Amino acid sequence: MVEAWKQTRAVDEALLFPQIGQLSSRRAPDGLPASGVLWCWIMKHVIRLLLSAALIWIFSASWVLLKTQEAAAGSCYRVWAEARSNGSYFRHIVYVENDCEYWLECSLWTDSDPRATKMVTVGPEMTEQVETSGSSKDDDPKGFGACHRK
Repeated sequence: MVEAWKQTRAVDEALLFPQIGQLSSRRAPDGLPASGVLWCWIMKHVIRLLLSAALIWIFSASWVLLKTQEAAAGSCYRVWAEARSNGSYFRHIVYVENDCEYWLECSLWTDSDPRATKMVTVGPEMTEQVETSGSSKDDDPKGFGACHRK
């Protein structure tokens, strides 16, 4: 009975998995049957796959956390501008109000001259101002800013 089962198993392995059927009669140097070597090879690759998936998950989770912090910085500050008369010209003052619980470093500008950016550091719960233009004809500037956590 046992002998018949071994023959049936050998035929099944030879038909379904020819490489296992060829290896089943040999032994690896460490004494494992060749099918055991194949099992070890499969497990090694499964472990590599799981470790790779874990690393991808860790990196993606840290990226999402970083983007969440950047988005949080965008939601806790406010930028606006005003024009102050200076004779026949206007001085543009850009304000940034920081409602975050951490320091921000901001680049500020107006729509009148977007190339004239000014950098400012703003502490938690503070408001800072910076002059972006001292001689503009525009009496109603729009203030813009890009801030990130310092």
